[in-house]
Amino acid sequence: MKILIEDYKYIYDPQSQDITVEDAREIQEFLKSIGSRSKDGTVPYVGYIYSKAKEDCVFFLPKVIVDEQGKVLGKYKTIDLWKNNVDAFTKEERDFLFSFPIWTYLAVNTYNRRNPENIIVRKQTISKMDSSKKDVNTTFLDCILDIIRFAQEHKNVLLFKMQNLHHSMERVNWPKTISTQQPLLKKGKAPIYLQPIVKKKAIDYEEELLVIYFSILRILKEHYGFQVDINLNFELIAEKELDSKSGIKRLREIRYKYFSDITLKIWQLCYAYFERKEKMKSSNVVEDYLIASSFHTVFEAMVDELLGNDLPAYMKKDQDDGKRIDHLFLYNSLIDPALKTYYIADSKYYEIGHRPQGPALFKQYTYARNVIQVRNKNKEDRREKKYDMFRDDRTEGYNIVPNFFLSAYIKKLSYDTHDIVKSEEGDVNEFHFENRLFDRETLLLSQFDINYLFVIKQYATNASNESFRKEVHAIFRNHLLERLNNEYCFKILKLKQQPKASFEKQALLDAIAPLFRIVNGKVFCPKRDEQCTYLILALKKEGDDNKQVLKAVETDFMIDNEDFKIGEYLPQ
Repeated sequence: MKILIEDYKYIYDPQSQDITVEDAREIQEFLKSIGSRSKDGTVPYVGYIYSKAKEDCVFFLPKVIVDEQGKVLGKYKTIDLWKNNVDAFTKEERDFLFSFPIWTYLAVNTYNRRNPENIIVRKQTISKMDSSKKDVNTTFLDCILDIIRFAQEHKNVLLFKMQNLHHSMERVNWPKTISTQQPLLKKGKAPIYLQPIVKKKAIDYEEELLVIYFSILRILKEHYGFQVDINLNFELIAEKELDSKSGIKRLREIRYKYFSDITLKIWQLCYAYFERKEKMKSSNVVEDYLIASSFHTVFEAMVDELLGNDLPAYMKKDQDDGKRIDHLFLYNSLIDPALKTYYIADSKYYEIGHRPQGPALFKQYTYARNVIQVRNKNKEDRREKKYDMFRDDRTEGYNIVPNFFLSAYIKKLSYDTHDIVKSEEGDVNEFHFENRLFDRETLLLSQFDINYLFVIKQYATNASNESFRKEVHAIFRNHLLERLNNEYCFKILKLKQQPKASFEKQALLDAIAPLFRIVNGKVFCPKRDEQCTYLILALKKEGDDNKQVLKAVETDFMIDNEDFKIGEYLPQ
């Protein structure tokens, strides 16, 4: 197994000397042979290729595996993965370097299957010679994975069969041994036969098939580097004696010599393996591959599957200005948890340590403005009581739009935990007027990191479900609320003179009108109810005009001394 890293430049650098001239030339010639137009030794793909020239599997891994110092797993050079210099790797690292390429391949394959019209994935396979068998559009790697997966799922059954075969080979023919051999006699002990005669049994075709199967597993481990456990005290066939042509011939000879489902499946797996190898040797097709040229699109699909995108018909990701939002989903509002609001997210597929900046930031702000505009124009959104109120007619304040980036990282070698963390460096604000949280032009943007290994496994195994999505949505919401409550102090404003029920809305308007220039963008009424008699006041901590605002509103409003934490509850 050989490994190259996406977007890494495999060129000779006399200063670092990580890559020799010979290594750089070898890799560049290999890339050229598979159709790459890169002139600087950069790998433009993610995926898998079986190379006839190398007689090996070559994996192109995502760039997120490389850290800020250009090291893999924090300490290894990228060229070590190409040259298979893995002697210094720990068992955990070896297991990871086996599993990660496989999960990457499965993710690209899943994307290609779900998006058959895509233009970023290139796939070429060698057709099976026996067209009567199903699933002809698979790669050589699919055959390998099927063989390994079968061994893992039927480990106990296979071990039991091999042990029985092993014992049957050593069965002694006692009548013939006793009648023909002279025993060694010792006083008081049983006789000992030094050369017992073993029973000669008829040819066991099941035994032969199992020997071929386990011999293939050993080849996958020793030649291709796949992690396979083979703990058998059994003589297996050497790789040079088990070529594809002789394997096909022998399997055809013993094809109908057994009848159990297990052995039938083993025969099919072995035959598919030899058949693909033989076809690749004799075919004019140079490679067997599945590669993606724009892996950021695959990553976007993986994150979208994770977050979900169950949206009403009027809210589309493709916007009128030609832009497309990466991710858009409904979840609990930041102010009123009983109502739903739209969360905007953009998945950023960068090298580890890189952050969104420049155009990426302004594009994300544009997404938020577009969502606000769609909600403002759509009457269904304004009437639907399950959605939060994005604009308050009484104060002309706008609700907070959750908006964030989501980047991938690898910190620990685990596929089972999402490890979502919030990056404080990613918290930025866009505003026209300072200290106006509820202004239409005040847009908050946050940055989150998620365990890439978790994302890729969830996508490849189709493991995401609604309960899981709610868990992830809650994490994003809680982090955003924590930021807001840290940056702003929120207070509940209630009218000192409680009006009659039919005049409550007018009373709020009358109280706010003379203060409009002072409180514009600082107050918001979160309820659609006409009888709502309170406002939420948001003041940026250490704001220059906080005292002026509080003094102005205390004439007509009661102000709670304690700060109000948004996101938890709302007064009735």
